[in-house]
Amino acid sequence: MRASEFVQDFEGIDISFEIQKDDEYVDDDDADNQTVYVTASRGGKELGHVLFTMSYDGQGLILNPQDLEVDPRFQGQGIAAVMYDYVKSRGYRIRRSGQQTDAGAGFWSKHRPGQNVWEAEAKTATAQQILAYINKTHSEPLTPKLAQAVQVHPQWELRRMPLLNLNIPDQEYDDVEQEPEDDPYGRVMMVDPDHAGEVSQNLVDQYPIVIDSDRYIIDGNHRAWAAKYLLNRDYIQAWVPV
Repeated sequence: MRASEFVQDFEGIDISFEIQKDDEYVDDDDADNQTVYVTASRGGKELGHVLFTMSYDGQGLILNPQDLEVDPRFQGQGIAAVMYDYVKSRGYRIRRSGQQTDAGAGFWSKHRPGQNVWEAEAKTATAQQILAYINKTHSEPLTPKLAQAVQVHPQWELRRMPLLNLNIPDQEYDDVEQEPEDDPYGRVMMVDPDHAGEVSQNLVDQYPIVIDSDRYIIDGNHRAWAAKYLLNRDYIQAWVPV
């Protein structure tokens, strides 16, 4: 029986938050006899869900994750972390449960190793760290103009960005008269689809792209193109200036 429900856009995903009774997970003699069921969806299609039971400690109410599932087509896109972060943003504490499914336990071990309470985690880096990160994946150093675009921002943060808002170049065409897109850094902005398919598609989840404040991609054009056109994703992890 549903007690209450909220639906809200959170980081570009529709999150449904329901407080309900569920006898499968809660004993009848439980004082609250309630669970929290969180669903992530986009365009009416469910991406994943997680179920929490309620308990109390000396500091008050705690939510304990029991059942976490993300559609295999959307795994690796941070869907589970968004659901957990949303619950945390509503003021709830989430404690690691010994009754998690294998998927839930694996997710927690990967994202919060050694921690028993979930905290929303902001990943940050300095400009020098971003430069080192980019140079590590390239055989040639950045042009002075691209390096300056990084150095002008002392602090960077890893965020989940909508691909729709990014300036992603077109794929290259056989037509020699096809004009490449304008680029503020003087690059020839065309994506090689073979390279994107063979290489970048496998690196999308391993190496976040780097974008400037105007949403131009400093590093990762092929990865962004692969995420949007080959993997049919709507979001990508990106380092952005703070």
